[in-house]
Amino acid sequence: MNIPEKNKASSDDKRWGDHVPGSLRHSIATAKGDSNKFLELLSTRLGHFFTFNEGMIENMPLFGAKLLSESLDKFGYKAEFPLPGQITAFFSPAHAAEHASALTKNDKEVKVVSELESRISRLSIPGLAGITDKMENLRSELRQAKTQETASMPIRYAIHWHTVFQDRMEVLQSLLFLLHKAPDNAALESLRRDIRRFAAECGLSLEPVYNLSLDM
Repeated sequence: MNIPEKNKASSDDKRWGDHVPGSLRHSIATAKGDSNKFLELLSTRLGHFFTFNEGMIENMPLFGAKLLSESLDKFGYKAEFPLPGQITAFFSPAHAAEHASALTKNDKEVKVVSELESRISRLSIPGLAGITDKMENLRSELRQAKTQETASMPIRYAIHWHTVFQDRMEVLQSLLFLLHKAPDNAALESLRRDIRRFAAECGLSLEPVYNLSLDM
């Protein structure tokens, strides 16, 4: 996703208060590194951080509601469930993969195959005459569409995975932004240190590529 220069928001854009989402300030770049492993490490670390309340957060439900708003609904907080479990699940690679797969299954290539199958099914009703040539043409189109859908699936999934990962980095940025206002800054610095270590271990460059500032 590339944002036209005229549509980008600057870091001091007053419309966004003091936290402009990274995706509105920068185009999304292609990143190298093991993002799957990074999410696994991050999910576990954030789970511990919130389960043991390292940041001395006084009201977890309120923090979850604020994270929902601060992340522009990218983090779908549900008040009836404990926040630590929701954060752990959201950042898990399994959850991210599920999200990317769902987006891939909703691509236009998949819809074309489904539509052709429906049209063929409707024309296959007994008693309809004079449709042999049309059926053959549709079956030929279906074969081509299935070939294209199958061949393009890996690259489509990779594109969606990158988008899903970017969304999680924006939620992480929102989370760090909110924690910056929490009482225990020593715990926050420890968390930032671990995130930097995870990124280095996985060969990810978070700040220039994913616009994730680890310094507030």
